[in-house]
Amino acid sequence: MKYFLCLAGLFFCVKSGLSFTVSGIEVVNSYPMNGAINVHPMTGIGVTYSGALQKNVLSGDSIDVYGNLGEKYPGSVKISSNGRTLIFTPSNSFPLGETIHVRIGSLQTIENTSTLAYSLTFTIRKKIAVPDTGFHSDDPILDFQLHKNLRNQKYTNGASQTQDFPILNVNTENNPTDGYMYISNYKFLSEQANTYRMILNNYAEVINAQGGGPDYFVDFKPNPDHTYSYYDYFAGAFIILDSNLNNIKSISATNGYLTDPHEFRVTSEGNHIIIASDNEIVDMTKYIQGAWTTATILVPIIQEFDRDNNLIFEWRTIDHFMVTDATHEDLLIDYIDFCHLNAIEFDGDSNFVISSRHMDEITKINRETGEIMWRWGGKNNQFTFTGDTLLFSHQHGVRRTDSGTITMFDNGNFHPIAASYSRAVEYNLDETNMIAKKIWEFRHIPDISSQSMGYVQRLPNQNTFIGWGQCDYVTATELDPENRTLFEMGMTDGNYSYRAYKYDTNYVKPITTTTNAVKNTSLSALTASLVCMPNPITDKGQIECTVDENSFTQILLFDQLGREVLTIYTGDLSPGKHSYMISAGALPAGMYYLRAVGSGGNSLEKKILIIK
Repeated sequence: MKYFLCLAGLFFCVKSGLSFTVSGIEVVNSYPMNGAINVHPMTGIGVTYSGALQKNVLSGDSIDVYGNLGEKYPGSVKISSNGRTLIFTPSNSFPLGETIHVRIGSLQTIENTSTLAYSLTFTIRKKIAVPDTGFHSDDPILDFQLHKNLRNQKYTNGASQTQDFPILNVNTENNPTDGYMYISNYKFLSEQANTYRMILNNYAEVINAQGGGPDYFVDFKPNPDHTYSYYDYFAGAFIILDSNLNNIKSISATNGYLTDPHEFRVTSEGNHIIIASDNEIVDMTKYIQGAWTTATILVPIIQEFDRDNNLIFEWRTIDHFMVTDATHEDLLIDYIDFCHLNAIEFDGDSNFVISSRHMDEITKINRETGEIMWRWGGKNNQFTFTGDTLLFSHQHGVRRTDSGTITMFDNGNFHPIAASYSRAVEYNLDETNMIAKKIWEFRHIPDISSQSMGYVQRLPNQNTFIGWGQCDYVTATELDPENRTLFEMGMTDGNYSYRAYKYDTNYVKPITTTTNAVKNTSLSALTASLVCMPNPITDKGQIECTVDENSFTQILLFDQLGREVLTIYTGDLSPGKHSYMISAGALPAGMYYLRAVGSGGNSLEKKILIIK
């Protein structure tokens, strides 16, 4: 929603004995949104202006944050790297049920003009929703499902491929585009001893592979800033690698939210964009008779961080969409994944185009203000479709091509039974007359019905590279502009890849490792086992951590909100078993997460129940 403070004209004010012109720089957006409800108690506050502010004039009086009874909440204040977002980080979480009032005084801009004062109000949720322990998603496994299935599994060391490395079958090879393919394998909702992040050549020969442990990876790819990235389910974060595939940092959600695995983007300014996820309690009887009064709603959230890791943009889907926008979800159950945001694309005008699978909708949102610009597909469709009577259903991987068209992987979950197949499809959008014209599609022969995941990439030479997601016999296909298959490969034994990418061999600094070498560097490789005895804990417990090699290690305890509540050990560990005592007497009863973090973000996690 857009919040402009209108200025009738220029006038002068006196501040510290100097004259300042009131500028035309206005507030264009904020997080939380003005008037937002059910906000997470761990939220920070960000207010974005249309122009840059001076960073050296901030003081404790720049922003006041207080509650309904006038209690002031302390915190730190800073300005984002581009100078446009004022960021307040509270010293503590806000109380449940509190209404938060924010007042920002007149600020000095880099042009020595002043902004007008600004205020916003939002309400903290009354109750924390605990993530459901069942499985509801139809995309790559969620964090809690991974922990549920995790077993103590043995790593296989060495430089050669193990028997758990998936067999890669090439079905077609007919002069495909020169380049490297990027995939990461895992088995859908099943035990798996080894997963890998793979770089393959045109013949599906392994140029480099990292992994080899029970961790799960998705969305392994190179980025335009010459890094690589992937989502790691053990770490609950995106891991960033340098051009030599060394871990350099991790990116995760803030404001109390979890990190969703579906998307990671790097902007031309070096910003990072991810999808966060939240669980909110909603009284669904307001919308549907017979629904739950305390339904838990899974809420996706877009978060953009600047190069200094400051949150500068946040867009909560629940602030802009209705839960009833879901097209095929059961809204009478107690846990509802109404939106299922799975892709974020930069539009040609620097705004965002996003894909909401469970709404069958593509939405364009203003990157400055957060306003919805148009909605395409689903219950709120504003476009007339031409050349396509099938329409897209439960789609993935929306992208804007260099020519301005939009491609996507149409899973087709709710196509008519007679057309129950998945396809790659391309549309030309007339955003003035609101017409969506299908101009290309590819339907595999024989038909493929991929119930989840998938990706479509238009290559620079106008060939198309398709990742088929949850397909048992085809992983990736490359086509020429006449839809002739130039390359096709599959993986064995129920291995899928969330997306599949292809880039020029020089897109990132060429890999120099030996062909077919598998580097065993899973995020859990440094930590062989992590045990808590007893479990549950009533008062005191013993933690045993075993490591395979010398490692700087942190052993930490987190609550269900992801907050660190106890540091058990920080320092170097030698190979072998190490024991530590913990006291749970000061901690509330509930579920906690014990995490051992090794060098470069390597980690292993164990659930601990504290009872009183």
